[in-house]
Amino acid sequence: MRTLIQADEEFHLCLLELCGNVRLKQVVLQFWGQAHRVRYFTLELRNKPTDSTADHIAVVEAIRAGDAKRAGEIHSLHRQKGKQNLLGIIEKYRFDQL
Repeated sequence: MRTLIQADEEFHLCLLELCGNVRLKQVVLQFWGQAHRVRYFTLELRNKPTDSTADHIAVVEAIRAGDAKRAGEIHSLHRQKGKQNLLGIIEKYRFDQL
């Protein structure tokens, strides 16, 4: 599972690098460490990220097709699903009480 998390992080860092938006990159990296810690903390509590992999493939396909709008939409939904997944774990295991 750690290998999947590392590959996922590399994928998102690559997208961030490719976007060419220096300010966006700075903002995202400000929160990267916190997100990284939460992901590793919940690593064994999450399902295998098969949906995540499918989302990544769809983003790459949209980029290759030159459809930036579609790639952005897919990625936005992908991040929303990830957020809901982590929030569900936090609530289920009462990590919000820490």
